Amino acid sequence: WRVIAILALALLPGSLTVADEGADHAPGVWMIAQAGGRVGEDPASRWRFAIDAQARYFDIGSGLSQWLIRPAVGYAIGYSTRVWLGYGRFRVRDREGNSIDENRFWQQADWRLDDVAGGQLLFRTRLEQRTLEIADDTRWALRLALSYQRPVSLLGADTLILGIEPFFDLHASDWGGNGGISQHRLVAGLAWTLKPGLAVEAGYINQYFHAEEGLDRANHLGVLRLRLSY
Repeated sequence: WRVIAILALALLPGSLTVADEGADHAPGVWMIAQAGGRVGEDPASRWRFAIDAQARYFDIGSGLSQWLIRPAVGYAIGYSTRVWLGYGRFRVRDREGNSIDENRFWQQADWRLDDVAGGQLLFRTRLEQRTLEIADDTRWALRLALSYQRPVSLLGADTLILGIEPFFDLHASDWGGNGGISQHRLVAGLAWTLKPGLAVEAGYINQYFHAEEGLDRANHLGVLRLRLSY
């Protein structure tokens, strides 16, 4: 419970910022399908794979949306540490129906700490190189994510999920970003294990964008995730 309290304190400043009446608030829905596990049949293999596909709908009814597919290969360094190389292909459609494609190459390290207040603490750091097909610059971004998962018995669910993730632009580019924090996400959800290796998660993400000009933007997102683990 001390960990839950610490996470709550970490989330509080962002929550207060989200409550700012000067921000532009909008509802949305994310749908995620995710799979991952060990490469090959050898139980001692340290190689891992992961892939997720997402459909994101922002400001419902406006036509603003995003689709992505994101494969990765990883390597386990001991029991609790993994490193990853991945790629993401994104397509964003604006309110006028125009589409923009983005490529993201990324590198990641994650750590897991068990038996923390009856649950599991996970930390992830990811470095992304982002390019648009209509721009010249490569935009470098750093993402830091901290999450806590704990067994519960609530609404038929078996796992509670809490998390926070700030995004930092490392420099300015010709298609946006002036350096510094660009957005942060606050996550709360529940997971239902359907059978070993298969789970459904449902929850809420508050996605807060720090605007370079004009109003900040807060997206209030309902999230449904199907997770398959091998």
